[in-house]
Amino acid sequence: MNRCIALLVVCAGAPPADAWAAQATPSRVTVVALAPVEVPRDLAQHGLAVTRLTALIATTLRDSGYAVVPPETTLAVWVRTRDALGGFYDTYTGKVIPTKRDSIISATRLALRDGFGADVWVRPSIRIVAARFEGGRARWDGIDDATGGTGGPLAFLLQGTVWSALLTPTSGTIAGASLHVAVDDMDGRRLYERAGGIRLLAHLVQGEWQAVTNPFGDPSRNATAVRLALDSLPVVVAPRRGR
Repeated sequence: MNRCIALLVVCAGAPPADAWAAQATPSRVTVVALAPVEVPRDLAQHGLAVTRLTALIATTLRDSGYAVVPPETTLAVWVRTRDALGGFYDTYTGKVIPTKRDSIISATRLALRDGFGADVWVRPSIRIVAARFEGGRARWDGIDDATGGTGGPLAFLLQGTVWSALLTPTSGTIAGASLHVAVDDMDGRRLYERAGGIRLLAHLVQGEWQAVTNPFGDPSRNATAVRLALDSLPVVVAPRRGR
């Protein structure tokens, strides 16, 4: 909900509160309001892939025993609340007014709690991190990924020479993408926060960094990121509430 983040609209429109409440939901099950995955504007062109990632998170939460307020419904509540309260950007400077933003977030939590019985608000986002690499592998947020740091055919021919060392960096940092999940209770207390790495956003090709064209296109990588980000959630927020 930062200005530099684009909220991904999973689908247009949202079911009314009574339609969601009418679903068969066992009593005493923890209800989570799932927001769509937030995406940095630099990666907004990958919206379709991130839509699939949002759906995977929803499925994982349901399989873990939670009742899930769908992301399109949660987003509709946020938009309706934001618009009703007049937004949170300064008309003249375009900057976020923190107090207004906080008021809208608080009002959204109340609307999710009162209208949908939500116990917690799950807010996933894609984050760009500085992944440390060494020896052709980068490691961050529970995964490792190849940098492609052989430098291509030329580096192979020059292997073991000073030119090879210049052509192929042996260590440093490179941008990687992670799935970050934050979970707040309906009073705004942070209950859970964890990230799972997805993949590098660039690879070395013939000694030059080139952007990965579809960083969220691998279902197995996405599934791993979701598992890493959500595996410990049931320990902190039990799927079933105590009597």
